[in-house]
Amino acid sequence: MSPLFREYQENKANHFMYHACVPSFMLDEIEPNNLTVEYIQEQFNVECDFARKRLEQYLSKWYLF
Repeated sequence: MSPLFREYQENKANHFMYHACVPSFMLDEIEPNNLTVEYIQEQFNVECDFARKRLEQYLSKWYLF
């Protein structure tokens, strides 16, 4: 297996991990003023860095960072 394909698969797996633990359809239901790292961390029982990364992914869909 080529190293580039392996890296591609790892990236896809990591992306899936974030979406499986904190699904977009559930984030869509959260009031915008409650959409914080702390709230995601508490509601989905994930660590702070994980919640921060997922929130960045989610918001990048709506805004350009």
